[in-house]
Amino acid sequence: MRSKFILLTILFLAAIGSAQDVKVTDELFLAPGVERHAGIDDVYARFSKAYRELDSVVFASLYSRNAAYLVPDAEIDIGSESIAKSFGRFFDSVRSRNANVNISFRIVQRMVEGRLGYDVGIYTLRTYVDGKEVNSGRGKFVVVAIREGRSWKFQVDGYIGLPAVRSGE
Repeated sequence: MRSKFILLTILFLAAIGSAQDVKVTDELFLAPGVERHAGIDDVYARFSKAYRELDSVVFASLYSRNAAYLVPDAEIDIGSESIAKSFGRFFDSVRSRNANVNISFRIVQRMVEGRLGYDVGIYTLRTYVDGKEVNSGRGKFVVVAIREGRSWKFQVDGYIGLPAVRSGE
């Protein structure tokens, strides 16, 4: 009996220790228990690419026509065109500093049923000048995704920053 208990304990601890994020792309990671979803994962891939390329036009295709973008300390931005303009202003400010940005996501919770789904996660935004990282920040977010025809789009996108992580934490 004791040997069975020890064996079960070892197997349990091994399972806990092996629970790691699943890397979907270089910029998208899924926490243990979060399932892949090709359509929604593709939205994140295109989102990250648009950040790397500072391409605000792509954002019009990532959000539904009447999507809601919830930026902290600002009014709700409604509509894919308006959201694309908001990203355009941000990307213009990045360009004006001769910088580049990279955004990555870690999804900690996902539910998809039929044509509707949501994700809860953490994003990390890094800014580079001449290939050297000069700033990074993270935040938490929630998105609601809907399927329109054959493609998935964000219907609601809201986020808020998190405190900086100090070294050693």
